[in-house]
Amino acid sequence: MMKPMVSLSLATYPEANTPKTASNAVAVARRIGATLHAVAINVDIPDVSNALSSFLLDLPNKIREAEATSRSFGKNLLETVAKEALQGGVRLTTQELTAPPALIGDTAAEQCRYFDICLVGWAPDNQTARMTAEAVVFGSGRPTLLLPDATDVGALDHVVIAWDGSRVAARAVADARPFLELATMITVVTVTDEKPLPGQDIGERLAQGLRTRGLAAEAASN
Repeated sequence: MMKPMVSLSLATYPEANTPKTASNAVAVARRIGATLHAVAINVDIPDVSNALSSFLLDLPNKIREAEATSRSFGKNLLETVAKEALQGGVRLTTQELTAPPALIGDTAAEQCRYFDICLVGWAPDNQTARMTAEAVVFGSGRPTLLLPDATDVGALDHVVIAWDGSRVAARAVADARPFLELATMITVVTVTDEKPLPGQDIGERLAQGLRTRGLAAEAASN
């Protein structure tokens, strides 16, 4: 059986992901029997050409310091991933990329397209993590799991499917199969007053199909 390949995107600038993101990624990969590819995306800040700004603000030196700090965060995060993967028996590859500040999220999303599942850290008070996560969710074309930055990932036992009967939703359900097979409960949620739906009881129809496949599923609507 082919093992799924999981990509972890690690933000390093201006706010880095925490080491907990790295350990949670390894925990998820171990639970679904996946190989893990961890990518640290370090910042590459364009040179400042304005001589006056350089003289008054010492911007070139500040840029070098910011880039060095970003690389240090990336190295430390990858070392944490490697340590956790070794202890957990997870096969790991690592990579370092650079990107301008405005393209860090896009770089993460593009990298994720070569893998089956995307992992990315999430913290409400970390704007860099939020930007990277949003770019991956909307730009990777792959199922994405948001990892907590401060707590353990916990059991992957309850999966919620937002279902509208569309092609995109159907693809998302298929891509999420590794998590569906681990779940002890699957809830199919349909929002009935947001947009036209392709039929009546479409949530129950999907839930029934999942139950036929041996999965514990129920339908709910809002």
